[in-house]
Amino acid sequence: MIDTDLVERDVVDSELVSREIVETEFVSDDMIEVTVDETHLDTIEEIERYIVESEVVDVDIEQEEELERDDIRTDIELESVQRSILESDVVRSNVTPDDVVQQEVIQSQRTEGDAVQSELLERRTIEEELTERLRMQYMLEDTELIESEVLTSEVLEGEIIDVDEYESMATGEMEPGATGTTGDETMASTGADAEMGATDEMAESSAIELSHHDQGKDVVDESGQQIGMVAEVEGQTAYVDPEPGLTDRLKARMDWGGHGDDDYPVESSQILEITDDEVVIRSE
Repeated sequence: MIDTDLVERDVVDSELVSREIVETEFVSDDMIEVTVDETHLDTIEEIERYIVESEVVDVDIEQEEELERDDIRTDIELESVQRSILESDVVRSNVTPDDVVQQEVIQSQRTEGDAVQSELLERRTIEEELTERLRMQYMLEDTELIESEVLTSEVLEGEIIDVDEYESMATGEMEPGATGTTGDETMASTGADAEMGATDEMAESSAIELSHHDQGKDVVDESGQQIGMVAEVEGQTAYVDPEPGLTDRLKARMDWGGHGDDDYPVESSQILEITDDEVVIRSE
């Protein structure tokens, strides 16, 4: 073999055999980077050119009559060289030497001395298994709560309240004779209470509604100073992580865990505004 050249190589089919996630991390608040290992099974068609130089050392001719023409001897020598090439390990495909020689697709010619140079093209279809490691980036568009479980519960503050007082607070009514005010004072008090009630109703109507979609958002004050991240939302209480890491942000976005002991609660009444990326806390 004095020269070989891959003339054509085309992938005609590719099948994904397996895909395995190696690593996942957040590169920003709304972008995830995933490293995967993929295995493909490719079907390839290729054509390779071979140039082979052979040396004829002897030729056995079985014939009753003596041959006098050199061209007949030359044809027999070249055919013998071609058969030797096809029977060797030069050609990768399984071929039948007789069929190939009869088709006359191999070009052979004498060179200096007894050397013969042959040129042939081999077309074959092969199957290759290929493994690749890829790094992919995805934009986080939406999150969905699949399952939720309360891991720990701790009472931070509690008291026993009067039943009648609670009912009067709930209905907004006062018991007759509860206070010793005069008529004017009663009217003034009633007007003040009405005004306060209206203010409370306006505050309640404009209260911010928290949802699980707010988990993972940055928490800032009215001046824009960042003070943490929403680690978890329980009802209308947001638990703020003051020093979140990359793993904490991933867990909050994916709703994979609750809040930690160092996270502090923020009620919805303390929230001024919620945007796509931030939760703005009212300044004290």
